[in-house]
Amino acid sequence: MNRTIVALAGLLAVQLIVAAGLGFARSGLAGPAKEVPLVALTNHAVDRITIEGPGRAKVVLAQAKGAWQLPELGDFPADPARVKSLVDALGKLREGLPVATTHDALARFKVSDSDFERRVALSANGKPIGTVYFGTAPSMREIHARRDGQSDVYSVQFASWQMPVKASDWEDKTLLQIPVHDIAAIDAAGLHIVHTAEDAAKASDAKASDAKASDAKAGDAKAGDAKAGGAKAGGAKAPAWQATGLAGGETLDQSAAVSLAGSLADLEFDRVITGTPPADDGLAAPALVLTVTKRGGASVAYRIGKSKDGKTYTLKSSERSEFFDVPSYAAEPLIAAASRDKLLGIKPAAAATVHPQASAPGSAKH
Repeated sequence: MNRTIVALAGLLAVQLIVAAGLGFARSGLAGPAKEVPLVALTNHAVDRITIEGPGRAKVVLAQAKGAWQLPELGDFPADPARVKSLVDALGKLREGLPVATTHDALARFKVSDSDFERRVALSANGKPIGTVYFGTAPSMREIHARRDGQSDVYSVQFASWQMPVKASDWEDKTLLQIPVHDIAAIDAAGLHIVHTAEDAAKASDAKASDAKASDAKAGDAKAGDAKAGGAKAGGAKAPAWQATGLAGGETLDQSAAVSLAGSLADLEFDRVITGTPPADDGLAAPALVLTVTKRGGASVAYRIGKSKDGKTYTLKSSERSEFFDVPSYAAEPLIAAASRDKLLGIKPAAAATVHPQASAPGSAKH
């Protein structure tokens, strides 16, 4: 009996060893499961993206001549960085192991054809590339997804906020900005403010060069020194910003001019106003009228109106046909920065002294 038990135990051990070996051989031959893209973007230049959400919300992004646009807003420019980020993120999504494989599970994970959080369709040259449904989110950076035409549901590293369905979220909010280095002059509050930093440097170099040439030809050292030293007398540099339109005793505050230029460089809007702007947009009596001359000669005029309730601001740019809704945190600093007192460095407490007529009721105006 004991010999039989020992023999059977040995046979079982041999079978276990053989089974383990075969399993190891199979796994070694098969290798790791190949990752399949959720949507295959390789060799495709995506030029149209349609994003849909609950309640028939929908936004279309289309590329024309290399630029992304919003057709529903009259081909208004879309944020190229945000569109690229979306396409890149979609191209990196992989199927992995499914969390569900039955058709009944689609409704539970909100990735069915009729019930979803997002449906994203991509195409190139008028031909569809792929459609992906996104549904419930098990965590902050994770969402359930399904490729069109299959019932397998996957959990991928993505989030619905990366694919908003409001057109205003895709607008290029930097469209109105003018970089400081592109600003040649600003006309505001009766002042013509010129950015002289680069021009002064060029003029100084030119004068120095002329002076050296004059010394070599004429040998008049004193005259040459006078020409060369015009911009460098006493080692002083010309101020970066200079203004005309100043009254006697007024000077331009350099930090205020820098602040105004910075506000123009950082200017953002909240949304493009489609159709006719509100009747109380305030543009008939604007809170700010300002013109910027760019290097190269082109100019752009801005007008900002404040609504009657004081809660909203509307901006009109001479470069664009649209009107723009500007948030108060962007409009109010720009309006303040372009005021004459601010540009002259006059503090509120001192304004009455500099402009006594403003604080003297009934005083005569000349």
